[in-house]
Amino acid sequence: MPLERLLVPTEPLWALILRPLGVFVVLLALLRLTGKREIGELTPGDFLTLLILSESIQGAITGGDNSLTGGLVAAATLFAANWLLNLLAFRSPTVERLVHGTPTLLMHNGQLLWRNLEKEKITLNELLSQLREQNIFDLAEVETIILESDGRLSVRRWNNAGSERIDRRRRRV
Repeated sequence: MPLERLLVPTEPLWALILRPLGVFVVLLALLRLTGKREIGELTPGDFLTLLILSESIQGAITGGDNSLTGGLVAAATLFAANWLLNLLAFRSPTVERLVHGTPTLLMHNGQLLWRNLEKEKITLNELLSQLREQNIFDLAEVETIILESDGRLSVRRWNNAGSERIDRRRRRV
């Protein structure tokens, strides 16, 4: 009898497939709405939310089924959904934009684009911190900053002429 409880799901197979799919779609939409951040850039609140979220959706995924088979079916469904979503994103630019998002210009020609920073909920301190990690300690060194869809920053420094201009300006200060 204990082996039966371990292996035989208490929920129908269709429920063990549809529940994780529903949770996957809703969580994906919520993650897209929260903005672009790398996993390493999570705030303590972001981290706690993810920890608590995983515990709170467990019942929604398996419907209270504690069997090994039920858990494996749910896990396989989540992996399959992610694989299929990545395949669709690879084949369709529209799906890729919907799922992965698009890059956001944060600085252009040395001017910060405050609306875009606000839209992405990035403070000046967060931006400066990210730049310091790329060994940039002065915004005047930067021509362009792009927030990539995966949360990383791409930075283009001024060319040599721009650097000389910056150096001359510093001498005047």
